[in-house]
Amino acid sequence: MATITVAAKIDGGVHPKYGEIVKDNKYTIAEEDFGAELFERPLPDWLSPHEQADKTRAEELGVTVGIFNPPESKESPVSQESLQSQPVEEVPHAY
Repeated sequence: MATITVAAKIDGGVHPKYGEIVKDNKYTIAEEDFGAELFERPLPDWLSPHEQADKTRAEELGVTVGIFNPPESKESPVSQESLQSQPVEEVPHAY
């Protein structure tokens, strides 16, 4: 189990594993216990194991998982912007 040292963002009450959480105090926690709501990231681009798993699933499944959106499809060069800039043809209804 890897550990990281993080600072608390807020006064978080009493954590069951780490005791009282006080804003700006530093804590050494297990990586898997990291929560972005409670702690500052140790590095700006650092992802917790749970976030890494969500990012991988979003890439594999092509759907949004957690805070991660799927990557843009490389198969289709058509973007939403180019679709919106195309003129719309009027098609008669076949009633």
